[in-house]
Amino acid sequence: MSEVEILEKALKNFIEVTDELNKAYIALKEEVSRLNEELASHKRLLTSILESISDGVIASDHHGNIIRANKAAKKMLGDDIEGRNIKELLPEREEVEIENRILLVRSYPLMEEEKEIGSVTVLRDITRERELEEKSKRVERLSAMGEMAVTIAHEIRNPLGSIELFAGLIKREASKEEERKWAESITAVVKSINTLISNMLLFARPFQVEKERFPIKPFIEETLKLAHHAFKEKEIKVSVEGEDGVEVNADKELLRQVLLNLIINSVQAIKKSGEISISFRKEEDRIRITITDTGPGIPEENLKKIFDPFFTTKKKGTGLGLAIVHRIIDAHGGFISVESQPGKTTFKITLPA
Repeated sequence: MSEVEILEKALKNFIEVTDELNKAYIALKEEVSRLNEELASHKRLLTSILESISDGVIASDHHGNIIRANKAAKKMLGDDIEGRNIKELLPEREEVEIENRILLVRSYPLMEEEKEIGSVTVLRDITRERELEEKSKRVERLSAMGEMAVTIAHEIRNPLGSIELFAGLIKREASKEEERKWAESITAVVKSINTLISNMLLFARPFQVEKERFPIKPFIEETLKLAHHAFKEKEIKVSVEGEDGVEVNADKELLRQVLLNLIINSVQAIKKSGEISISFRKEEDRIRITITDTGPGIPEENLKKIFDPFFTTKKKGTGLGLAIVHRIIDAHGGFISVESQPGKTTFKITLPA
Protein backbone atom coordinates (compact mmCIF):
# COMPACT_ATOMS: atom_id res chain seq x y z
CA MET A 1 0.00 0.00 0.00
CA SER A 2 1.40 3.32 -1.10
CA GLU A 3 1.88 6.26 1.22
CA VAL A 4 -0.98 8.11 -0.48
CA GLU A 5 -3.39 5.26 0.15
CA ILE A 6 -2.25 5.06 3.78
CA LEU A 7 -2.88 8.78 4.24
CA GLU A 8 -6.29 8.55 2.55
CA LYS A 9 -7.29 5.67 4.83
CA ALA A 10 -6.07 7.51 7.94
CA LEU A 11 -7.96 10.61 6.88
CA LYS A 12 -11.09 8.58 6.31
CA ASN A 13 -10.80 6.98 9.78
CA PHE A 14 -10.21 10.41 11.32
CA ILE A 15 -13.34 11.78 9.65
CA GLU A 16 -15.37 8.79 10.82
CA VAL A 17 -14.12 9.19 14.42
CA THR A 18 -14.80 12.92 14.29
CA ASP A 19 -18.37 12.25 13.11
CA GLU A 20 -18.84 9.81 15.98
CA LEU A 21 -17.46 12.32 18.42
CA ASN A 22 -19.79 15.03 17.05
CA LYS A 23 -22.77 12.71 17.38
CA ALA A 24 -21.72 11.80 20.93
CA TYR A 25 -21.25 15.50 21.78
CA ILE A 26 -24.68 16.40 20.38
CA ALA A 27 -26.27 13.52 22.32
CA LEU A 28 -24.42 14.58 25.48
CA LYS A 29 -25.47 18.18 24.97
CA GLU A 30 -29.11 17.12 24.56
CA GLU A 31 -28.86 14.97 27.71
CA VAL A 32 -27.34 17.86 29.69
CA SER A 33 -30.10 20.15 28.41
CA ARG A 34 -32.72 17.59 29.40
CA LEU A 35 -31.20 17.17 32.88
CA ASN A 36 -30.99 20.96 33.33
CA GLU A 37 -34.64 21.31 32.40
CA GLU A 38 -35.55 18.46 34.74
CA LEU A 39 -33.52 20.11 37.53
CA ALA A 40 -35.18 23.47 36.85
CA SER A 41 -38.58 21.77 36.91
CA HIS A 42 -37.78 20.18 40.29
CA LYS A 43 -36.58 23.55 41.62
CA ARG A 44 -39.78 25.23 40.40
CA LEU A 45 -41.84 22.49 42.05
CA LEU A 46 -39.93 22.78 45.34
CA THR A 47 -40.27 26.58 45.23
CA SER A 48 -44.01 26.27 44.54
CA ILE A 49 -44.39 23.85 47.46
CA LEU A 50 -42.38 26.14 49.75
CA GLU A 51 -44.35 29.24 48.75
CA SER A 52 -47.67 27.41 49.10
CA ILE A 53 -47.06 26.58 52.77
CA SER A 54 -48.97 28.92 55.08
CA ASP A 55 -46.33 28.53 57.79
CA GLY A 56 -43.17 30.62 57.54
CA VAL A 57 -40.12 28.55 56.55
CA ILE A 58 -36.59 29.94 56.94
CA ALA A 59 -33.32 28.21 56.00
CA SER A 60 -30.14 29.58 57.58
CA ASP A 61 -26.47 28.55 57.51
CA HIS A 62 -24.49 27.40 60.55
CA HIS A 63 -23.74 31.05 61.41
CA GLY A 64 -27.48 31.84 61.53
CA ASN A 65 -27.48 33.91 58.33
CA ILE A 66 -30.74 33.46 56.40
CA ILE A 67 -30.17 31.96 52.94
CA ARG A 68 -33.78 31.32 51.97
CA ALA A 69 -37.22 32.31 53.26
CA ASN A 70 -40.64 31.64 51.83
CA LYS A 71 -43.38 34.21 51.23
CA ALA A 72 -45.16 33.48 54.53
CA ALA A 73 -41.96 34.06 56.52
CA LYS A 74 -41.34 37.36 54.73
CA LYS A 75 -44.88 38.44 55.48
CA MET A 76 -44.33 37.74 59.18
CA LEU A 77 -40.83 39.21 59.56
CA GLY A 78 -40.31 41.52 56.56
CA ASP A 79 -39.38 41.25 52.89
CA ASP A 80 -35.69 41.99 53.49
CA ILE A 81 -34.87 39.13 55.87
CA GLU A 82 -32.68 37.11 53.48
CA GLY A 83 -29.03 37.76 54.32
CA ARG A 84 -29.82 38.90 57.87
CA ASN A 85 -29.08 36.89 60.99
CA ILE A 86 -32.06 34.98 62.36
CA LYS A 87 -31.00 35.65 65.97
CA GLU A 88 -31.50 39.38 65.36
CA LEU A 89 -35.06 38.79 64.14
CA LEU A 90 -36.29 36.12 66.54
CA PRO A 91 -35.64 35.79 70.28
CA GLU A 92 -34.85 32.24 71.39
CA ARG A 93 -38.32 31.41 72.68
CA GLU A 94 -41.03 28.97 71.66
CA GLU A 95 -43.57 31.76 71.30
CA VAL A 96 -42.85 35.32 70.21
CA GLU A 97 -45.14 38.31 69.62
CA ILE A 98 -44.40 40.39 66.53
CA GLU A 99 -46.73 43.17 65.35
CA ASN A 100 -49.72 41.92 67.33
CA ARG A 101 -49.25 38.35 66.12
CA ILE A 102 -48.20 35.40 68.28
CA LEU A 103 -45.80 33.09 66.43
CA LEU A 104 -44.93 29.53 67.41
CA VAL A 105 -41.24 28.92 66.58
CA ARG A 106 -39.78 25.48 65.81
CA SER A 107 -36.19 24.82 64.64
CA TYR A 108 -34.76 21.71 62.95
CA PRO A 109 -31.23 20.85 61.70
CA LEU A 110 -30.60 21.40 57.97
CA MET A 111 -28.77 18.30 56.70
CA GLU A 112 -26.72 17.60 53.58
CA GLU A 113 -25.28 14.09 53.12
CA GLU A 114 -25.61 13.38 56.86
CA LYS A 115 -23.78 16.60 57.71
CA GLU A 116 -25.48 19.49 59.50
CA ILE A 117 -24.99 22.66 57.45
CA GLY A 118 -27.49 24.97 59.14
CA SER A 119 -31.04 25.02 60.43
CA VAL A 120 -34.64 25.23 59.24
CA THR A 121 -36.99 27.42 61.30
CA VAL A 122 -40.75 27.05 60.97
CA LEU A 123 -43.05 29.87 62.10
CA ARG A 124 -46.74 29.27 62.72
CA ASP A 125 -49.19 32.10 63.39
CA ILE A 126 -51.17 30.94 66.45
CA THR A 127 -52.75 34.32 67.24
CA ARG A 128 -56.27 33.12 66.48
CA GLU A 129 -55.75 29.87 68.41
CA ARG A 130 -54.62 31.75 71.51
CA GLU A 131 -57.55 34.16 71.19
CA LEU A 132 -60.00 31.26 70.95
CA GLU A 133 -58.42 29.46 73.91
CA GLU A 134 -58.65 32.59 76.05
CA LYS A 135 -62.18 33.21 74.81
CA SER A 136 -63.25 29.66 75.69
CA LYS A 137 -61.85 29.94 79.22
CA ARG A 138 -63.57 33.27 79.76
CA VAL A 139 -66.89 31.97 78.43
CA GLU A 140 -66.82 29.15 80.98
CA ARG A 141 -66.01 31.51 83.86
CA LEU A 142 -68.48 34.17 82.79
CA SER A 143 -71.28 31.67 82.21
CA ALA A 144 -70.99 30.39 85.78
CA MET A 145 -70.76 33.92 87.17
CA GLY A 146 -73.71 35.06 85.05
CA GLU A 147 -75.96 32.31 86.39
CA MET A 148 -74.93 33.18 89.94
CA ALA A 149 -75.54 36.89 89.31
CA VAL A 150 -79.09 36.31 88.05
CA THR A 151 -79.97 34.16 91.06
CA ILE A 152 -78.54 36.66 93.55
CA ALA A 153 -80.14 39.62 91.78
CA HIS A 154 -83.64 38.18 91.96
CA GLU A 155 -83.19 37.10 95.60
CA ILE A 156 -82.07 40.59 96.63
CA ARG A 157 -84.46 42.65 94.52
CA ASN A 158 -87.65 41.42 96.24
CA PRO A 159 -86.74 42.51 99.80
CA LEU A 160 -85.25 45.74 98.40
CA GLY A 161 -88.69 46.77 97.20
CA SER A 162 -90.06 46.30 100.71
CA ILE A 163 -87.18 48.27 102.25
CA GLU A 164 -87.73 51.16 99.85
CA LEU A 165 -91.48 51.11 100.58
CA PHE A 166 -90.97 51.24 104.36
CA ALA A 167 -88.32 53.97 103.99
CA GLY A 168 -90.88 56.01 102.04
CA LEU A 169 -93.47 55.51 104.79
CA ILE A 170 -90.96 56.53 107.49
CA LYS A 171 -90.05 59.67 105.55
CA ARG A 172 -93.71 60.62 105.10
CA GLU A 173 -94.74 59.91 108.69
CA ALA A 174 -91.54 61.11 110.43
CA SER A 175 -91.98 63.98 112.86
CA LYS A 176 -88.31 64.87 113.14
CA GLU A 177 -85.95 66.16 110.42
CA GLU A 178 -83.30 63.69 111.53
CA GLU A 179 -85.67 60.76 110.97
CA ARG A 180 -86.51 62.03 107.47
CA LYS A 181 -82.77 62.22 106.64
CA TRP A 182 -82.33 58.63 107.80
CA ALA A 183 -85.19 57.56 105.56
CA GLU A 184 -83.66 59.43 102.61
CA SER A 185 -80.31 57.72 103.25
CA ILE A 186 -82.02 54.32 103.24
CA THR A 187 -83.76 55.16 99.94
CA ALA A 188 -80.46 56.33 98.37
CA VAL A 189 -78.70 53.12 99.41
CA VAL A 190 -81.57 51.02 98.04
CA LYS A 191 -81.37 52.84 94.69
CA SER A 192 -77.62 52.28 94.60
CA ILE A 193 -78.08 48.55 95.23
CA ASN A 194 -80.84 48.46 92.64
CA THR A 195 -78.50 50.02 90.06
CA LEU A 196 -75.89 47.37 90.84
CA ILE A 197 -78.50 44.64 90.39
CA SER A 198 -79.59 46.14 87.06
CA ASN A 199 -75.96 46.05 85.90
CA MET A 200 -75.67 42.45 87.05
CA LEU A 201 -78.73 41.50 85.03
CA LEU A 202 -77.43 43.48 82.04
CA PHE A 203 -74.18 41.52 82.26
CA ALA A 204 -75.99 38.18 82.57
CA ARG A 205 -78.50 38.58 79.74
CA PRO A 206 -77.56 37.74 76.13
CA PHE A 207 -77.02 40.79 73.93
CA GLN A 208 -79.17 41.28 70.83
CA VAL A 209 -76.63 42.43 68.26
CA GLU A 210 -78.10 44.34 65.30
CA LYS A 211 -75.20 44.98 62.96
CA GLU A 212 -74.90 47.73 60.40
CA ARG A 213 -71.99 48.96 58.31
CA PHE A 214 -70.72 52.47 59.05
CA PRO A 215 -67.48 54.53 58.77
CA ILE A 216 -65.52 54.20 61.98
CA LYS A 217 -63.63 57.51 62.11
CA PRO A 218 -66.65 59.87 62.43
CA PHE A 219 -68.21 57.36 64.84
CA ILE A 220 -65.18 57.58 67.16
CA GLU A 221 -65.21 61.40 66.94
CA GLU A 222 -68.93 61.49 67.85
CA THR A 223 -68.32 59.16 70.81
CA LEU A 224 -65.52 61.42 72.08
CA LYS A 225 -67.96 64.36 72.11
CA LEU A 226 -70.35 62.33 74.28
CA ALA A 227 -67.52 61.72 76.77
CA HIS A 228 -66.54 65.39 77.01
CA HIS A 229 -67.82 65.70 80.59
CA ALA A 230 -65.17 63.19 81.74
CA PHE A 231 -62.35 65.46 80.51
CA LYS A 232 -63.24 68.38 82.79
CA GLU A 233 -60.52 69.59 85.16
CA LYS A 234 -57.86 67.55 83.33
CA GLU A 235 -55.41 68.44 80.58
CA ILE A 236 -55.64 65.51 78.21
CA LYS A 237 -54.58 65.50 74.57
CA VAL A 238 -56.67 63.16 72.40
CA SER A 239 -55.73 61.90 68.92
CA VAL A 240 -57.57 59.70 66.43
CA GLU A 241 -55.52 57.92 63.76
CA GLY A 242 -56.74 55.84 60.84
CA GLU A 243 -57.61 56.00 57.17
CA ASP A 244 -60.83 57.71 56.10
CA GLY A 245 -63.38 55.35 54.62
CA VAL A 246 -62.60 52.32 56.81
CA GLU A 247 -65.92 50.76 57.78
CA VAL A 248 -66.92 48.41 60.58
CA ASN A 249 -69.88 46.03 60.68
CA ALA A 250 -71.25 46.25 64.22
CA ASP A 251 -74.13 47.23 66.49
CA LYS A 252 -73.66 50.99 66.67
CA GLU A 253 -75.06 51.57 70.15
CA LEU A 254 -73.33 48.59 71.74
CA LEU A 255 -69.98 49.55 70.19
CA ARG A 256 -70.52 53.12 71.41
CA GLN A 257 -71.03 51.74 74.92
CA VAL A 258 -67.73 49.87 74.62
CA LEU A 259 -65.76 52.91 73.45
CA LEU A 260 -67.34 55.24 76.02
CA ASN A 261 -66.45 52.84 78.81
CA LEU A 262 -62.84 52.47 77.66
CA ILE A 263 -62.38 56.21 77.01
CA ILE A 264 -63.78 57.17 80.43
CA ASN A 265 -61.60 54.52 82.08
CA SER A 266 -58.56 56.03 80.36
CA VAL A 267 -59.53 59.53 81.50
CA GLN A 268 -59.98 58.35 85.07
CA ALA A 269 -56.59 56.60 84.97
CA ILE A 270 -54.81 59.86 84.07
CA LYS A 271 -54.36 61.96 87.21
CA LYS A 272 -53.97 65.53 85.90
CA SER A 273 -52.52 65.57 82.40
CA GLY A 274 -51.65 63.04 79.72
CA GLU A 275 -52.56 61.63 76.34
CA ILE A 276 -55.17 59.28 74.93
CA SER A 277 -54.64 57.95 71.41
CA ILE A 278 -57.27 56.01 69.50
CA SER A 279 -56.27 54.24 66.29
CA PHE A 280 -57.96 51.86 63.89
CA ARG A 281 -56.97 49.91 60.81
CA LYS A 282 -58.15 47.08 58.62
CA GLU A 283 -56.09 43.87 58.80
CA GLU A 284 -57.17 41.37 56.12
CA ASP A 285 -60.59 40.17 57.35
CA ARG A 286 -60.47 42.06 60.67
CA ILE A 287 -60.81 45.58 62.05
CA ARG A 288 -58.49 46.45 64.93
CA ILE A 289 -59.20 49.38 67.27
CA THR A 290 -56.68 50.38 69.93
CA ILE A 291 -57.09 52.83 72.80
CA THR A 292 -53.88 53.86 74.58
CA ASP A 293 -53.51 56.13 77.59
CA THR A 294 -50.51 57.47 79.50
CA GLY A 295 -51.92 56.64 82.91
CA PRO A 296 -49.92 54.84 85.61
CA GLY A 297 -50.57 51.42 84.08
CA ILE A 298 -52.23 48.27 85.40
CA PRO A 299 -50.31 45.99 87.79
CA GLU A 300 -49.38 42.68 86.16
CA GLU A 301 -51.30 40.65 88.75
CA ASN A 302 -54.53 42.47 87.74
CA LEU A 303 -54.22 42.09 83.95
CA LYS A 304 -55.69 38.58 83.79
CA LYS A 305 -58.63 39.54 86.05
CA ILE A 306 -59.50 42.90 84.56
CA PHE A 307 -62.42 41.61 82.46
CA ASP A 308 -63.81 39.41 85.23
CA PRO A 309 -67.15 40.54 86.66
CA PHE A 310 -67.03 42.23 90.08
CA PHE A 311 -63.27 42.77 89.88
CA THR A 312 -62.42 46.42 90.45
CA THR A 313 -59.67 48.56 91.95
CA LYS A 314 -61.95 51.59 92.29
CA LYS A 315 -63.43 52.47 95.66
CA LYS A 316 -66.91 52.99 94.22
CA GLY A 317 -66.66 50.66 91.22
CA THR A 318 -68.97 47.70 90.64
CA GLY A 319 -66.49 45.73 88.56
CA LEU A 320 -69.03 45.20 85.77
CA GLY A 321 -68.02 47.88 83.24
CA LEU A 322 -65.19 45.99 81.55
CA ALA A 323 -67.01 42.67 81.99
CA ILE A 324 -69.92 44.10 79.95
CA VAL A 325 -67.43 45.50 77.40
CA HIS A 326 -66.00 42.00 77.02
CA ARG A 327 -69.50 40.51 76.62
CA ILE A 328 -70.38 43.02 73.88
CA ILE A 329 -67.21 42.34 71.88
CA ASP A 330 -67.71 38.60 72.35
CA ALA A 331 -71.30 38.90 71.08
CA HIS A 332 -69.88 40.49 67.90
CA GLY A 333 -67.59 37.51 67.36
CA GLY A 334 -64.59 39.66 68.26
CA PHE A 335 -61.85 39.74 70.85
CA ILE A 336 -60.54 42.31 73.33
CA SER A 337 -57.19 42.27 75.12
CA VAL A 338 -55.12 44.62 77.26
CA GLU A 339 -51.41 45.33 77.53
CA SER A 340 -49.93 47.53 80.22
CA GLN A 341 -46.66 48.82 81.60
CA PRO A 342 -45.84 51.77 83.84
CA GLY A 343 -46.98 54.91 82.01
CA LYS A 344 -48.89 53.17 79.22
CA THR A 345 -52.00 51.00 78.89
CA THR A 346 -53.45 49.77 75.59
CA PHE A 347 -56.79 48.07 74.98
CA LYS A 348 -57.01 46.24 71.65
CA ILE A 349 -60.36 45.40 70.08
CA THR A 350 -60.53 43.02 67.11
CA LEU A 351 -63.80 42.74 65.16
CA PRO A 352 -64.68 40.75 62.03
CA ALA A 353 -64.62 43.13 59.04
